[in-house]
Amino acid sequence: DSIDRFENVDQHLSWLLDPLPVDARVVVSSNENTCSDAWRLWPNLSLRPLSLKDAKALLRQSLGNAKSLVTSDQETKLVSTGKGCHNPLHIVLAAKHLASDSTPTTLSQRIDVCLKCRRVRDIVALVLDRIEAEFEPEETKNCVKKVLGLIACSRNGIAAAEILRIFSLSFCVWSPLYFALIDRRIVRDVAGLLQATNGEVKQAIIDRYFKSPENRVEAFSLACRYFEQKLTSNAVTNRVADELPRLLLDAEKMEQLEASVLNPIVFLRLYRRGRGTELM
Repeated sequence: DSIDRFENVDQHLSWLLDPLPVDARVVVSSNENTCSDAWRLWPNLSLRPLSLKDAKALLRQSLGNAKSLVTSDQETKLVSTGKGCHNPLHIVLAAKHLASDSTPTTLSQRIDVCLKCRRVRDIVALVLDRIEAEFEPEETKNCVKKVLGLIACSRNGIAAAEILRIFSLSFCVWSPLYFALIDRRIVRDVAGLLQATNGEVKQAIIDRYFKSPENRVEAFSLACRYFEQKLTSNAVTNRVADELPRLLLDAEKMEQLEASVLNPIVFLRLYRRGRGTELM
């Protein structure tokens, strides 16, 4: 992604111009104004801002079965009002929010609320309000806040199995919450790790759940304790080496950071994976 932003790009990415192995394909992105002349000879696709027609098509696709309940005028309002009207994520989030409760009596009211959301973070807040109302039973109050706070402070994301261990959630509670977060585009599953969908969604989560320094410290401390337990139990994996030093650094726990990096297994795993600059 954004290969034109590499330093000395012509030198370091010259291998892209060499013949590739049979059946191997490379997909890259670059800004049109700074794209290397050599790359312009490749088959390319120019991505433009969504047109009104494309925005409506994306909205209808994301609405699923609820699309028959949304009128043409409502569609036009949803994709042409506010700063985020041509942002694909804004459109998808609004559609998923509407589809989560598409009864005709409430749909019009929900559309009016969506129209007031000018930014992606506003629509994320709306979606999270709905998820909290739907998937937080009394015995697991604030579980959405805790889970998303943990995901937001992690480096590469958090595995579902790790979430179940840390919060002692049952599958009856976790399973519907997991699918709601995935379906409504709050988080994505990347190689088994749950991450915020993108930077805008992550920032919206941070703004919502880390309103005070105490909230932030609590989330980081919880994540740090979980991975520090792996050090004491001699269960140091690449996951621990990836997450723990960065968590301790972000939490400004410098003494614990020093101890973790001086752990021979953590040090070796970081060094072998080419992360010597992080150690420095």
